[in-house]
Amino acid sequence: MSKQPAPGLRRLRWLLLVLAAIGCGLPRNVVRPPSSALVDTRHTTLGELTAPATAKHPGESGFLLFNTGEGAIQARVAMAELAQSSIDAMYFQWGRDTVGRVLLDRMIAAADRGVRVPLLIDDYWASGYDLSFETIAAHPNMEVRVFNPFVRGRMRVTQLLGRFTELNRRMHNKLFVADGQLAVVGGRNLIDDYFGLGKEICYRDFDLLAMGPVVSQAEAAFDQYWNSQWAYPISSLVKPPSQAEADRELHRFSERVAADRANFPYALPHDRDTALAFLVQFRGKGIWGPAELVYDDPNSVTNPAEAPPGRVWKKVNELAMQAQHEIVIENPYLLPEPKMPTVRALRERGVQLRMLTNSLGTADEVPLNAHYAKARPEMVDLGVELYEVKPYAASRALYIARPATSKARLGAARKGHGVRPQDGGHRIVQPRSALEEPRHRNGLHRAEPTAGGAGSRRLRPRLRARERLAHRRRRRRGRRRLDHREPRAAARRAARSGQRVAALPPVNRAAPAHCLVALRNRLTCPREKC
Repeated sequence: MSKQPAPGLRRLRWLLLVLAAIGCGLPRNVVRPPSSALVDTRHTTLGELTAPATAKHPGESGFLLFNTGEGAIQARVAMAELAQSSIDAMYFQWGRDTVGRVLLDRMIAAADRGVRVPLLIDDYWASGYDLSFETIAAHPNMEVRVFNPFVRGRMRVTQLLGRFTELNRRMHNKLFVADGQLAVVGGRNLIDDYFGLGKEICYRDFDLLAMGPVVSQAEAAFDQYWNSQWAYPISSLVKPPSQAEADRELHRFSERVAADRANFPYALPHDRDTALAFLVQFRGKGIWGPAELVYDDPNSVTNPAEAPPGRVWKKVNELAMQAQHEIVIENPYLLPEPKMPTVRALRERGVQLRMLTNSLGTADEVPLNAHYAKARPEMVDLGVELYEVKPYAASRALYIARPATSKARLGAARKGHGVRPQDGGHRIVQPRSALEEPRHRNGLHRAEPTAGGAGSRRLRPRLRARERLAHRRRRRRGRRRLDHREPRAAARRAARSGQRVAALPPVNRAAPAHCLVALRNRLTCPREKC
């Protein structure tokens, strides 16, 4: 005779089923008019601006690195001011703050003069804006689609219970393309914290201004996401506002933008002439070469648990396996695999690994930092040069508008791979994370000293029997000392210790018994061995 489940367990099952059912309800048979990039935009101002450089470098793409928020927002505003045919934009976060409003205002102005402006936004942060996306979409030359949306009018918690696998798969793309001629790729979300304007936190990030054939690849990526089954027109999710409601929203928005621009700490292009002057100053300063834009398939949302490794992961792994001398990684979240087979294989081949990540004092995800902290001793013992960002380093003044009140936090994810081609030269794929050139005018950097510089601490191997790692710090008069506890992080150390005890290790379906043993050892082993 089979044993019946307890009444409390049966009620819990029914509750979960009800909550899961409540989480359903996305519209079906949604009309998504297909859209694609405009074919020929060489006649535009941006086309004429980039034509001489692209003619000198046939088949190659040109890049400028914007290492500060100042140049990054100036470039986007300049592109919006000069756009004549189209502006294609897709972002994970489009803030309800100064940066988001200022750029959106210029995009609306472009739409007013006849520019086609499609905007694709991930739905995780797509509500609560000063100017709602449904109001923006009411403009005849603007269209807004939301990627992988939640159902409007229902609690997100219940929807996560019913569709967690899908809703946990977010679109983190950042792309801004003007007239199919210039593109700002990667890096920053469009919120103040990413542009050096955060009141408490500023993310250390970067963008690439691109021209040439890679811009066509960027447009193809945008089209693939825009026409995906997971991109829902905002009009299919919420009721469009009335004309009176839209007029009121636009009036309030215009008043706020006027105040934003009056108090903006960076000098923004304010018309076509200043926008053109901003871009013209970079003639001859780009880096040219063959380029490939790599992005994941938007349809991986369908069943991400069974999806094969994404294109980005495959390309990064391929480049890493080709490296012969050095790999430089800057990433806010380092999550090493158990036993780190790739790191071991690279070190056995003599490839030097230099990694920069967040310290406990700058981490925004303490549970992830707890997992990373467990792997640090082994990484350092393997010979990895491991650096962690300082929250209050003096060098943060290079990219933070209010360094007196804001602390730094690493937000960029970039990798440099050094290989030796047959001609004996040295090639760097993607920008390096640690060059030491001074700040350029107008916010354009080659780089700010981070890994190995004043903005980070390097972790050293164990020096005594009971000490796992040491943080090297500089004292006054040039002397150095070693700290064996992470500075400025007493409360966070306690929180991370709790996470390391309470949180389960990453799931390894092939070896569940190993996971349980690892958890038991974490709870019982001596401190110096955990």
